[in-house]
Amino acid sequence: MPFTAADWNQVIFSDESTIATQCNTRHCVWRPINSRYKSKYTCKTLKYGGLSFLVWEAIRIDGYIILIQCPPRLSSQEYQEILRIRLSAQYTLQMGFMQDRAPCHRSSSALAYLYNKNVCLLSDWLAQSPDFNIIENMWALLKKNIQKHHSILKDDLWQVVQEEW
Repeated sequence: MPFTAADWNQVIFSDESTIATQCNTRHCVWRPINSRYKSKYTCKTLKYGGLSFLVWEAIRIDGYIILIQCPPRLSSQEYQEILRIRLSAQYTLQMGFMQDRAPCHRSSSALAYLYNKNVCLLSDWLAQSPDFNIIENMWALLKKNIQKHHSILKDDLWQVVQEEW
């Protein structure tokens, strides 16, 4: 039986993303022949040294948001601690919880934790799919807005993330 609009209103979407001061996305450049290394047709990049951190977020349709700065590599135990402290504050038994297939989500201990807490897990989701997880679109907007802050200091990045969110 397909989900109705009322069903989707009871889903908590979650995801992690790396937030960085430097964004090295690919750019397509149309340039004349024999002009490959001319400065007007190149983009500067930063290979190392930019500040970045991992962020976990959960959002409901009514706009309730949890945004947490995480360790660079989120272990299964750290993920369960986030769920224990943060998810339990907003989850009810009438809700569904969406997470992707990240290793810390798929671990047997994380799945057992969710099962023991009676969390209705919607787990057949494709990774990084904006069609299925509304947060993917939010990450893109957030990262675009962060790049507008040209000189973010190490101590200021988390504050900028929270303000832009």
